[in-house]
Amino acid sequence: MAELHEIKGVGPATATRLAEHGLTSTKKLAKADLDAIVAVPGFGPVRAAAVRDAARASLPAPVEAEKPEAKKPKAKGREKGHDKGKAKRARAAKADASAKATKAKKPGKAKRGEKSAKGKKKTKKR
Repeated sequence: MAELHEIKGVGPATATRLAEHGLTSTKKLAKADLDAIVAVPGFGPVRAAAVRDAARASLPAPVEAEKPEAKKPKAKGREKGHDKGKAKRARAAKADASAKATKAKKPGKAKRGEKSAKGKKKTKKR
């Protein structure tokens, strides 16, 4: 574990001031409330937060035992693999296909710039 003066932003003089206020170790500094650090002369809220974060970073990470993942509760109603949109997309595709087939059977009006079924080019009337 790092000594107080080895933490970024804390020199020997600052370490002494922190120790006078009961913050004698890196662990105590890392667990300290911001108000307790701000009470030390020379510390404002920004510097106190920065020094506390640096103290936390210098501590070794606690080793946690691997926990088995909790199972998520199954959703009520429809089955997991059901896709509502799949049926909608199938109906839309079928409707598009039937609409294209209908258009192919009936010669409709030609749009501007296209040739009609009779072979004449449709132009804008004046």
